[in-house]
Amino acid sequence: MSTATKMKFSEFIDLLLAALSDRDQQPGGSERFHDLYEIARKLKEPVPDKWIFDAAKVLEARDLIQAVFSFGAAHAQLTGQGRLYVEEERGTGIIHRFHQERDHFIFRGEDEGDAVSEGSTVGRPIDVEKERRAVFTLLDRIEELLKKERFLNAKERQDLLADLESVRGQLRKREPNRTALAELLAPLNYISSVRGVAANLIQLINNS
Repeated sequence: MSTATKMKFSEFIDLLLAALSDRDQQPGGSERFHDLYEIARKLKEPVPDKWIFDAAKVLEARDLIQAVFSFGAAHAQLTGQGRLYVEEERGTGIIHRFHQERDHFIFRGEDEGDAVSEGSTVGRPIDVEKERRAVFTLLDRIEELLKKERFLNAKERQDLLADLESVRGQLRKREPNRTALAELLAPLNYISSVRGVAANLIQLINNS
């Protein structure tokens, strides 16, 4: 992403929060974590990638979002304080401008639920694996750690890797079997080298 921008960082923070609020208001949006990098890519004013991560940290510190950071990804959902901040159009003034003229700030498309140009497809199915990119990234990381874990014998390692592949299969479904996921992931809590990553994974799954 280009690093050239006329926007102030303080304005970008408010704008990112307002765009996240739009996602939050979509059906089921308040129950999901949203990819902040994906949201930022839809803004017409480009910003450095570092700004996105830093903005997420600032918003989390202000209790305006709940964020999950994993291997270069940042996913977030609004807190109650965050919704109030956007509704009351606090901050730099850019949230009010965003509400008045969204098309000036953001590229519109089918995933925002807006009408698109004639001949395009409205309601196009979303790529589930792309939508859950952060989850699959964590699964890859757990697989790497299991392959290096010295305290597993060959049979234990093989069984755990097979369980991970079953988890991937479930998560490629629009509506995975969450009971099956819980059973498949439970053994990871007993392996110290992957316990922390597994906890982040479970949190993302529960909010997806």
